[in-house]
Amino acid sequence: MLAGPADNSTRAEKRKVRALQIPVTVNVYTRVPSPETRKAPDRLRATVRESLTRSFRKVTEVVQVHTL
Repeated sequence: MLAGPADNSTRAEKRKVRALQIPVTVNVYTRVPSPETRKAPDRLRATVRESLTRSFRKVTEVVQVHTL
């Protein structure tokens, strides 16, 4: 009775292993990102910060105009 479930899980594991794309996975994890790619999060952060700062200034100006 125990051989049935163990056998089924072994088959399922074998199917999973066959479905893996190991060369693709290895290729992704062994590539070194370019300097531009490594700088991208910093550029994005700066752009978002600038955009939020401009929006905040506009909102502040509108609030000041309406409170006068």
